[in-house]
Amino acid sequence: MILAAFLGAIAVLGSVGMLGWKLLTRADTKSSKAHYFPDVKIEPRLGAPFGGGWVSEKTFVASSSRK
Repeated sequence: MILAAFLGAIAVLGSVGMLGWKLLTRADTKSSKAHYFPDVKIEPRLGAPFGGGWVSEKTFVASSSRK
């Protein structure tokens, strides 16, 4: 009786582990897929060859290196 319960528990844990592994590898495959923006032809804005608007750049530093 105890042996049957032990083998049943191992079977259930194995099934849950296989299901979890399948879900994790599926999510990993989806996240590694490359996405690209489509090529779009845009006319110069007000005759400006580049941009024509407010442009800024921000560098983010890891929180562990901030003081």
